[in-house]
Amino acid sequence: MRLLPLCLAPLLMLNVAAQSAPAPVPSAFTTAPDGRTLVHVESGTRFPKKLGGFERTGQAAFDGSGEYVGVAYRGALDDGSPVTIRIAIVHIVGMTAMEHFIIAKPLVLKDLANVEEVSAGPYERPGKGVDGYMGMFNAEDAGQKVGIGLWTFDRGYWSVRGRVEFPQGRLKESQAAVDKFVRAFVALRQPYKTPPNAR
Repeated sequence: MRLLPLCLAPLLMLNVAAQSAPAPVPSAFTTAPDGRTLVHVESGTRFPKKLGGFERTGQAAFDGSGEYVGVAYRGALDDGSPVTIRIAIVHIVGMTAMEHFIIAKPLVLKDLANVEEVSAGPYERPGKGVDGYMGMFNAEDAGQKVGIGLWTFDRGYWSVRGRVEFPQGRLKESQAAVDKFVRAFVALRQPYKTPPNAR
């Protein structure tokens, strides 16, 4: 069982891990036979090296149980501007995607200045209807103007959270890039299996 406010903070540091030298894969993950796909042992969630125009840049396990992990991806817009996605797979008891979003939002934004909410509401996956909750924000990070996106999804035993950072003023292109990634991630038919020792 995870207590959400305590388990969010480590994911915010995943960008640091993503920029460091390659490290051994944490034991919460295993490598698939293709040699390039990471698999979260507890949930079976797969993270290919390249997916939907993004490339995996880092991964971390944030507790010893394997029930809270993060993976970072990096992509670019047509002009080369970076877009980063940090995904968390975490076990949270009794919480909807909207409730997850409400609690995660202040922690995801807490180190940013001049935060402005652009939009927030149910996330509608094109052609698939409502499939989670999302918000978009403008902010400043160390004096640099950035756009921030936060997505939350309920997958039964598991909750999935995505934090996206993109150039401010490039929301339309960035949203299209993230939607492409989400479609590719969903197309993998992630199992989100319940661990055999789950309580």
